[in-house]
Amino acid sequence: MPDTTAPVIWEAYKYTIQGFFLARGAMLKKHREATIRDLTDRIQDLETRHKPDHDLDTYQELAEVRGQLSSLLRQRHQCSLQHTKAFFYINSDKCGKLLTALINKKPTRHSGLTTEDANLHHRSSKKLLQNPVLKELIRRLTPDHQLHTNLSGQ
Repeated sequence: MPDTTAPVIWEAYKYTIQGFFLARGAMLKKHREATIRDLTDRIQDLETRHKPDHDLDTYQELAEVRGQLSSLLRQRHQCSLQHTKAFFYINSDKCGKLLTALINKKPTRHSGLTTEDANLHHRSSKKLLQNPVLKELIRRLTPDHQLHTNLSGQ
């Protein structure tokens, strides 16, 4: 075994595997885009051949190629939708967290608010939180139990 430590070897292995999968993904994407481009060109050619004589065989071939293109585009859209769902799952509830932070925010000396503004802000947020519809919305949006106890205590 060489003089390198196991964590260094593990990091090198992870980056090697990551590079392999990135290269593989790029290759598959290029292949998929080339196939879509070829099918689109073939559809255009078949449409120009079918237009003057209305040949049934050309029309059937055109329908098959359109079906192949439709299938590829559907797969691409499903993959895109899956990525979007994963992104929103990972970054979920940012609105609720932002609302919680704004409601729980206590004005500081450096926030540029005077003491009168701070008192007004505190009173208006208390009054706002007395609204039962807003309370229910916040309860549904935020998993933060501290906020729920703050809401129920007011």
